[in-house]
Amino acid sequence: MVQHNVAGRSLSEVVADVQKALEPIRQKLPPGYSIHIGGQFEAQAAATQLLAVLSLISLAAMFAILYMHFSSINLSIQVLMSVPMAFVGAVAYILLSRQTMSVATLVGLISLAGIATRNAILLLDHYIHLMREEKEQFSQEMIVRAGQERMVPVLMTALCSGIALVPLALTPDAPGREILYPVATVIIGGLISSTLLDFLFRPGLFWLFGRKDAERIAAMPHDLDKAAEAMAVEFDQKPSTQGSIVVQPAKGGVAHG
Repeated sequence: MVQHNVAGRSLSEVVADVQKALEPIRQKLPPGYSIHIGGQFEAQAAATQLLAVLSLISLAAMFAILYMHFSSINLSIQVLMSVPMAFVGAVAYILLSRQTMSVATLVGLISLAGIATRNAILLLDHYIHLMREEKEQFSQEMIVRAGQERMVPVLMTALCSGIALVPLALTPDAPGREILYPVATVIIGGLISSTLLDFLFRPGLFWLFGRKDAERIAAMPHDLDKAAEAMAVEFDQKPSTQGSIVVQPAKGGVAHG
């Protein structure tokens, strides 16, 4: 058994070099012998596989919740498109900072996906709100108006999440931040790209593919309208009863009808 620690380089890079150096030795091993790399690398590989499976399950659950909210496969997919748009900035930051994929990076990507989809829901919900409540027609003017009215909430979400992580991203070599640094850089890079593409790419995507479903959803009665209509029907069907008040005169008195 050979043991060693890693310093100054990522674990995956060291393991890749070790695997390359061991390849000629593996070819000369007699039958029944093998070389196995364990320790922290083995635990990291198992955690990566588990996160990959959980990520797929999370995406499926997100799609189901979005479909229940929008009642539209089209709009649900448009919301999930914010995930690759956010990953563009995250991957760019990883490459620029010369990082490697790790468990901390995957955790940051999962957190980033949640923030990006929330901003997309805010924007699509406002499109439908303008069409349903304010009777706006599906037009470029409506899409521009919705973007202008939702710009402040989306920017505030991105700024509040990103600014809090800037100190972690600026000090990669600080002790105790080996895990926090990859998470911070991934989220910051993803927030930049997702926020920009939400106002540049998403309106065009909605304009090209969202008309049919948006008009259908806008024409559907609101949940409050459904409840009010159901109460009105129940009230109309309920039989009414008329009562009468009988005043009994006191002894020696006069009764008035």
